[in-house]
Amino acid sequence: MTYQDYLEVTEYKGNKILNIPVGINQNWAFGFTKAVILSNYSTEIKTFVDSEGTSAGNPDVVISEFKEHPVLELPTHKAKYPLRFGIGKAKAILDNLKWINEFIADNEAEYLESHGFKDIDTVDEDYLDSKVDSYSMPDIAEREEEQYAGWK
Repeated sequence: MTYQDYLEVTEYKGNKILNIPVGINQNWAFGFTKAVILSNYSTEIKTFVDSEGTSAGNPDVVISEFKEHPVLELPTHKAKYPLRFGIGKAKAILDNLKWINEFIADNEAEYLESHGFKDIDTVDEDYLDSKVDSYSMPDIAEREEEQYAGWK
């Protein structure tokens, strides 16, 4: 069994997107770069879940709040905004970590070649550096508002 047998893989602008279930009839979709970040911080994500949102075990990873719920903020190198999510998505990540890692391994060569990266270790840093100025502040605010709209 592979991740493609278990999780939906779609495509957006020529990039493969992995969809993981995060609740009843809800999926969280992300591409290769976010998959690499999530895989790299899997230990901190597990600590966040195990501590019920009170610790990440790494001083570089911040825990904040959104509507009185703990939110894990993973650093994304030089990008202006961290990758943020709560305990529900953190649990979904851990439940699907095997598939996320398989998605990375399966798509690494194609992604590196198509995006001109040197190696897997530079993907999140180089990619996010190139995207920092491509989004305006209102666009980011709107996307974050949509992402957290279901939290109450």
